[in-house]
Amino acid sequence: GFIEIGLRCLPISIGITAVYTLLTISTRPAAQSPQHAPAMQPPAPFLKRLSPETGTVITTLQAQDHYVEVTTTRGQELVLIRLGDAQKELSGLDGMRVHRSWWVARAAIQSTARDNGRLTLILTDGRKIPVSRSNEKDVRQWLENRLP
Repeated sequence: GFIEIGLRCLPISIGITAVYTLLTISTRPAAQSPQHAPAMQPPAPFLKRLSPETGTVITTLQAQDHYVEVTTTRGQELVLIRLGDAQKELSGLDGMRVHRSWWVARAAIQSTARDNGRLTLILTDGRKIPVSRSNEKDVRQWLENRLP
């Protein structure tokens, strides 16, 4: 009994598997050759410290005692880490420490302005971030290709 049922089901199973395999192969995107694939950077280690609700698109970091207040496009979170250590863990991201207590992502900067003679970064969310006098030259060079 079981052998007869197995022999009847075997061709049907092979047919269904063949159709499924053909359909999935034809809908897969073509694999890129390794030489044409863009170089992928590993995610910054700091991003693992953030909760999923906060997201991983960082706009700013601000030092607050032994903590860093991380602002993302989805919210804010306090992380127990020194700003210098956070900056090292974010080395793969396009951002810069612009002040003793501030790190800013380039994508978050809308424009620059002068406030009492000091350079200030105006972010896309409207916040104004001070630039230290000692970092002003480096910040201007970093932004010269992006901002007018």
